[in-house]
Parts: sequence; structure tokens; C-alpha cells
Amino acid sequence: MSIQTCLRCKGPCIHHTHEGVIIDRCSSCGGVWLDQGELESIIETRVNTHSPSFVSETLKQGKAGLPADAQTDLIPCPKCTATLKVINYAYDSGVIINICPSHGVWLDSKELERIEAYRDHWKNEAVKRRAEWGALSSASAVEPASDSGLLNFLKSLF
Repeated sequence: MSIQTCLRCKGPCIHHTHEGVIIDRCSSCGGVWLDQGELESIIETRVNTHSPSFVSETLKQGKAGLPADAQTDLIPCPKCTATLKVINYAYDSGVIINICPSHGVWLDSKELERIEAYRDHWKNEAVKRRAEWGALSSASAVEPASDSGLLNFLKSLF
């Protein structure tokens, strides 16, 4: 179900096809509303790639947790009006997104592209380091360590 008005700037949202998924993108600020499951679909069907400099810039911005000002980022879900939960995508990507667990995800301008770049980088690393990370994953199952968001993400790739 589409939204008509941007959750940030109140500008008009238009339908836009991204990686084969019809999304709602603000024509003013570039923000994106993705209905439940659309982010996962976009990530799984990736066709386009990002420049190495964009990937590098995205990875440099990565850090764990939430910035203090993120806690005051109160925007309502366009479907149920509950306040969207603020999270750091994959815990330590540095891409701070707003989610409604029941209805979808709000991404500010360039956050969708940054998530794609982040995922693409780590999928490429998984291919290069599959054996090494597989051994680490098996070792952590035998001897529990403090799992980080990154370790959990890497386990999901196997």
C-alpha cells in the first residue's frame, strides 16, 4: 500500500521501481517508504552495484549503537500511526533507519543505497572468506562468545 506524503518533509511521494520493487520515494527529499518485506526483497534481488568509493564511504560511517539524537527522531508509521522504532541497521552499519515491525521501513535519502552497499560488501567478503568465517561461526557455537551484530549478520550469510 502506497503513501502519498513524505514522513519527513511532507512532500509528495511517487511510485518508483527499485530493483524490481515498487517503492514510495519522496520527490522532494529522496526519503523512501518500504512496505513490510520490500527491503528484504530488494536486498535479495540486487542487480545494480555501487561504486567502490560509495561502498568505502558507507563502511567508514559504520559504528555500533545509536547516536544520542536518534532517540528524539519521532515519526509516525503511515499505516498505524505508532511511532517508528529507530535502529542501526545490522547493529553496526551506521545506517540509522526507522521501522514499524508490522508495516514497513522509512529510509532517509541515500539510506537504501547505503544498506545495499553495506550488504554487498559483506556478501563479497563472505565469498572470499567463507572457510575462515565458517570456522569462527562453528567455534562460537561450541564456545559462546559475545556475539556482535556483525557476527550475527555474517552467520545469516551461510
